[in-house]
Amino acid sequence: MKRVKRLTALIAVAFSTLSAGTAMAATDGEIQTAIDNGLGYLSGTQTMGGYWNYGGYE
Repeated sequence: MKRVKRLTALIAVAFSTLSAGTAMAATDGEIQTAIDNGLGYLSGTQTMGGYWNYGGYE
Protein backbone atom coordinates (compact mmCIF):
# COMPACT_ATOMS: atom_id res chain seq x y z
CA MET A 1 0.00 0.00 0.00
CA LYS A 2 2.86 2.41 0.83
CA ARG A 3 4.34 1.67 -2.58
CA VAL A 4 1.14 2.70 -4.36
CA LYS A 5 0.92 5.94 -2.36
CA ARG A 6 4.55 6.75 -3.09
CA LEU A 7 4.08 6.08 -6.81
CA THR A 8 0.92 8.20 -6.88
CA ALA A 9 2.73 11.08 -5.17
CA LEU A 10 5.64 10.79 -7.60
CA ILE A 11 3.31 10.90 -10.60
CA ALA A 12 1.48 13.93 -9.17
CA VAL A 13 4.75 15.81 -8.63
CA ALA A 14 5.98 14.95 -12.13
CA PHE A 15 2.70 16.07 -13.69
CA SER A 16 2.62 19.37 -11.80
CA THR A 17 6.25 20.07 -12.73
CA LEU A 18 5.62 19.42 -16.42
CA SER A 19 2.44 21.48 -16.53
CA ALA A 20 4.08 24.45 -14.75
CA GLY A 21 6.43 24.97 -17.70
CA THR A 22 3.68 26.28 -19.97
CA ALA A 23 3.77 29.88 -18.70
CA MET A 24 4.31 32.49 -21.38
CA ALA A 25 6.29 35.71 -21.17
CA ALA A 26 4.62 39.07 -21.62
CA THR A 27 4.48 40.45 -25.13
CA ASP A 28 6.09 43.75 -26.10
CA GLY A 29 2.64 45.34 -26.19
CA GLU A 30 1.79 44.12 -22.68
CA ILE A 31 5.10 45.42 -21.37
CA GLN A 32 4.53 48.83 -22.96
CA THR A 33 0.99 48.96 -21.57
CA ALA A 34 2.30 48.21 -18.06
CA ILE A 35 4.91 50.96 -18.39
CA ASP A 36 2.34 53.44 -19.67
CA ASN A 37 -0.05 52.57 -16.83
CA GLY A 38 2.72 53.02 -14.25
CA LEU A 39 3.76 56.39 -15.68
CA GLY A 40 0.13 57.49 -15.82
CA TYR A 41 -0.32 56.58 -12.16
CA LEU A 42 2.81 58.48 -11.14
CA SER A 43 1.79 61.49 -13.17
CA GLY A 44 -1.72 61.44 -11.73
CA THR A 45 -0.54 61.29 -8.12
CA GLN A 46 2.29 63.82 -8.37
CA THR A 47 1.61 67.21 -6.76
CA MET A 48 2.08 70.55 -8.50
CA GLY A 49 5.39 70.91 -6.64
CA GLY A 50 6.76 67.80 -8.35
CA TYR A 51 6.67 65.44 -5.37
CA TRP A 52 4.38 62.74 -4.04
CA ASN A 53 2.76 63.46 -0.70
CA TYR A 54 2.20 60.31 1.34
CA GLY A 55 1.28 60.46 4.99
CA GLY A 56 1.81 64.20 5.34
CA TYR A 57 5.49 64.17 4.39
CA GLU A 58 6.82 66.08 1.41
